Amino acid sequence: MKNQARPVIPRRSSSSRSKIHISQSALAPSEQHQGSTTSGGEEEPEVKHVNFHLDNRLPSDYFKQDILKLIHELRIPKWKAVDFSSMAKDILVSRISGALTNAVYCVQPPPYLKGLIKAAHTANVIGGIDQVTGAHVSSLKRTYHYKVPPKLLLRVYGPQAGNLIDRDVELAVIARLSRRKIGPKMLGTFTNGRFEQFLEAKALTKEDLRDPDVSIQIAKRMRELHDGLPLLDEERQKGPSVWKNINSWTEPAKTRLLQLAKKEDGAVQRILGVEDIDAFFKAIDKYKTWIYEHENYTDENIKQDLVFAHNDAQYGNLLRVLPPPGSPLLRPKNEHRQIVVIDFEYSGANPRYFDIANHFCEWMSDYHDEVQPHFIHEDKYPTRSEQLNLIQGYVEHGATEFDDVKIQAEVDSIMQRVREWRPAVNAHWCIWGLVQAALDKTPEEEQAEALSMSEQYKITTSTETGSSDEGEVEEQEDEEGAFDYFAYSAQKAQLFWADLIDLGIIDSADFKGQTKHIAA
Repeated sequence: MKNQARPVIPRRSSSSRSKIHISQSALAPSEQHQGSTTSGGEEEPEVKHVNFHLDNRLPSDYFKQDILKLIHELRIPKWKAVDFSSMAKDILVSRISGALTNAVYCVQPPPYLKGLIKAAHTANVIGGIDQVTGAHVSSLKRTYHYKVPPKLLLRVYGPQAGNLIDRDVELAVIARLSRRKIGPKMLGTFTNGRFEQFLEAKALTKEDLRDPDVSIQIAKRMRELHDGLPLLDEERQKGPSVWKNINSWTEPAKTRLLQLAKKEDGAVQRILGVEDIDAFFKAIDKYKTWIYEHENYTDENIKQDLVFAHNDAQYGNLLRVLPPPGSPLLRPKNEHRQIVVIDFEYSGANPRYFDIANHFCEWMSDYHDEVQPHFIHEDKYPTRSEQLNLIQGYVEHGATEFDDVKIQAEVDSIMQRVREWRPAVNAHWCIWGLVQAALDKTPEEEQAEALSMSEQYKITTSTETGSSDEGEVEEQEDEEGAFDYFAYSAQKAQLFWADLIDLGIIDSADFKGQTKHIAA
């Protein structure tokens, strides 16, 4: 029996976004026309950008249809083989958990496509030679495998991300990293997301962070990132990105808190530990003054202490690549290079101590906890010996000569300064959580949103039938639905206040709110 032709998926019409437009590269101006080169010396093509908003709340078939349309418009290599009219609904799209700011998906071609490509090549073989490619039959497998479209990683930005992240800067950073073969390659961008190279890898777990050998591998990769990607002059001149982020997030964070305070009495006190919002930000300023005086920093000389920092090295952003047999990554000296850092949304110039402190703080979180993924376990902060293990590996990997005295002095210095930069980490993510938090909608707001969605998306049949039918927009399961950003921010504030007390920056008698003290 012959295979039945797959019907064309009915198209939806959108009153606001019915056409896709290709525009210039999404890179920042300073990064445009500076294409990276391949190993053969050829310049890589400029990353394309498409002016289209991808709605991941659509029903599955229509979501897939828009994904494939974007892939074709972005001209992602080898995906032209996936026919839009007959294969769109058969592509595989699976949600990848672990990202808080974005929705992340793995996109794969239809499972049957590989067989079709193989059959097409086999049909062309005459006398052991592929008449289309000229390849000998012995290399046929390699030939058709080469033409199978690769898996893609699709990243759809979260609704609050625009208040947190400068996407132009982020994309420019990714381009620099790609040229140095750090992290996955960017394949194309659109209005609210991008496609990236899919790495065959597994994300580390919270348990992996506590493995001494893995911790040293992370330390080596962190040192290579800090020392291997020189800062641009404009990045260094702007100073530490932690202060830049805090300053840019302050107003939206205050707005969100005031909105909550109107609905809940005592909300500011419950989250920030003080009744006056400005008191929290004044404490940050007091801490900043303290650390600058303590480290003998000025606004100018701190710029010389900056490195390119990831700033979000939590376990979900640390992958272990699964190398094939015979890969150089399997050699003991290269084992640490199996660790790949992803998600550079919050990367930027910072003292290396901030980046290390941030990684240590992430030991306290379990984002996959089914009940309280936002909860911070202060008792899980690395012990002194665990901190020394990572910092020792970090220092030794960057040492130009093995001098025990110099290495120990650097280890001791970094240990102390990591401790002193920890309050900046907790203040930073406290404010981040406030901006990310979404307030519960009133019944009237929910009704208005549902009406807007039903008007915006209409499912239409092909023009041959002349009929139309409305379809509901199905909400995809929200993996981060249980994440309480306000509760997360409250705990970060408690850690911040506790550190200020322990460092002697404020007197415990002057603070009446709750605190979370880290023993290490």
